[in-house]
Amino acid sequence: MSSEQFDNVLFSLAQQLPGGVPQLLDVIFEFLSRKTDFYSGAGIEQAKSLLREKFDKHSIKALKEAEEAKKRKEEQERKLAERRDAQKAKEEEEFRNSSKVIKVDNSSWVIDNGKAIVLTLEKVNDMEWWNRFLETDPAINTKKVQPENSKLSDLDGETRAMVEKMMYDQRQKEMGLPTSDEKKLIFEFS
Repeated sequence: MSSEQFDNVLFSLAQQLPGGVPQLLDVIFEFLSRKTDFYSGAGIEQAKSLLREKFDKHSIKALKEAEEAKKRKEEQERKLAERRDAQKAKEEEEFRNSSKVIKVDNSSWVIDNGKAIVLTLEKVNDMEWWNRFLETDPAINTKKVQPENSKLSDLDGETRAMVEKMMYDQRQKEMGLPTSDEKKLIFEFS
């Protein structure tokens, strides 16, 4: 017969006792003294011996189960740490790879109002449209992207100069001619 069949009764009793396990044991020993011949039937020494035998039997089992649970927890924590380390290594590798398309020294991030992370990234190749932000994002067809029409006169001086340079470089590339940066390199080497 399994003792587990009494779990509900014992749990119910334990929940009603504010003193926890010590009070539960007190109630059980008091019951044995009032309603049984546990103490007087075979004698105090035999009662103590029986208590010790049952205590040892269940404490060994409980300690073994606790040790196994501790080992399982440590194994789970080790595996979790390994997964975290692998994820961190993957993210670091992705970041290193991204530095091939991002000017890392000119990029930054800030936390905005404690609610959002604002990334500022400068591309290595300003003339190239990215078809995704993250490698894991679905690709988009950049040929279908229709930029908003805006007037150059609406832009501040620095942005306007950058846009004009990009437009000039794009026209140069389309005609197979050197871009402004390429011309600068040619001039420096001549």
